[in-house]
Amino acid sequence: ILLWLIVQGGRAWWRSWQTASAERRLWLEGALAAFAAYGAHSLFDTFTFTASLTPLIILGAYIAAQPEPVEEPHAARRLWVSWAAVATFAVYVVMLFRFDVAQGWMTLSRRAVDDGDLPTALDRAEKAQSWDPWLPLYDLHDAYVLGLLANDDPAYVEKAIREYEEALAEEPTFDVGWVNLAALYRQTSGGVYATAARRALTHATDINPRNPLLWFERGNVQRALKEDADLAEYAPDINRTGVVDFILDDSISPGKRLYVAVLVGSNETIMTRKMDWYSAGQITSATTRLVDEAKVDGNWMEDMALGMYEHRLGNNDDAAIRWLTRAIELHPTDERPWIERAEIYLERGDLNTAESDARAALFADAYEGAYANAILARIEEQRGADDDIIEELLKDSVRPRPIDQYFAGSVYGRPAAFDYLPQVNVSGLIPPHYYDGWFELAQRYEVQGKIEDARQIYEDLLDENPFLTQASDALKTLSANDEEQQNNP
Repeated sequence: ILLWLIVQGGRAWWRSWQTASAERRLWLEGALAAFAAYGAHSLFDTFTFTASLTPLIILGAYIAAQPEPVEEPHAARRLWVSWAAVATFAVYVVMLFRFDVAQGWMTLSRRAVDDGDLPTALDRAEKAQSWDPWLPLYDLHDAYVLGLLANDDPAYVEKAIREYEEALAEEPTFDVGWVNLAALYRQTSGGVYATAARRALTHATDINPRNPLLWFERGNVQRALKEDADLAEYAPDINRTGVVDFILDDSISPGKRLYVAVLVGSNETIMTRKMDWYSAGQITSATTRLVDEAKVDGNWMEDMALGMYEHRLGNNDDAAIRWLTRAIELHPTDERPWIERAEIYLERGDLNTAESDARAALFADAYEGAYANAILARIEEQRGADDDIIEELLKDSVRPRPIDQYFAGSVYGRPAAFDYLPQVNVSGLIPPHYYDGWFELAQRYEVQGKIEDARQIYEDLLDENPFLTQASDALKTLSANDEEQQNNP
């Protein structure tokens, strides 16, 4: 179809150019240049909005049109055309007013969600729907708010399910919406929607097969690890069979398998609680074999995995530094080898080199490498820096979990802040050590006697990740201490 359009458009342009005056030829050549530039730009961006497509339609009409002299229209006809234009303009003004009011209620609803006032958020979401019932964006937002309410009050579950089903019937390519619907299905009692939940997750995976969360939710840990090997370190319900199958899969590079084996093998909780003795033995023996295989391949991933192995399991920091240095030389834009090497130098007391590596990690990726700020805080503490400097670094050591806006931004050209519902438990897929800096900050506050500040840090940690038992245990300890002080003033 595209080739046919190009051919027909080219023929139309040639016919117009042959019969055009010199002045019109210049305009036609400009139109052709505009089409060529638009085509080149389309190799990198996708233009779907009316404002982007209207100039193309005008250019196409100009090329196809054959200018001919016409009689001056009568006064009555001119008046009719003028009033028709005014009426059209008035209709557009009314509709745009409705659209803007709807978007305003949507914005206020999002603000209420951020403030935790979900009943108000629902009321404002429904007002957005009533002002612009033709835009599915507001239906999706209403379903999302109902899903949030259902997390606290199961009475909302059925209504949230209906809203999501109706909204996704209009927008079936929204993968996050399908994941949320699957979570709501699973929230119902009795497993009535078990098949529907599996079907929804399958549909989401078909839309976005590169999302490891979707494979993990479906129980396919091996495929999830292929998309994100870091899942091996912290997934709360990690499936030992999936991990072992991944490590033993010869179709995957030795470096990536060794990386997963090191993450699992150096995590005592996973090895002792989630692995039976046979699976743990398989991982240990496979790790030894993968070390030899990784030394043969010698790309940056293999070198990084070998460095991590020598540091965490091999107890050979000199070898670890050599492998990590090779990985950095081959691929300096990945923050992980920089961070691993910085920790080794910090353990050795080489503060200057540790600082250099930590700052290099932040330069390579300030977002993914935010944990390097915790290393810098420990360095400054050993140097005797002021508390303010150390605490600021610890505050910066936890990066916020991003909320992808590719769907709402691409389809509707506006933010919507759609996230996974809490029922999906996505926060459980974040490594506990990721929050080490904030735990250190809370402990500093406790030592300084700033108990309320420490309590706030622990509460913020649980808001970020409800699965952090270390934070909930710390809050219980603080509460117990408060009670003891009240009983024994």
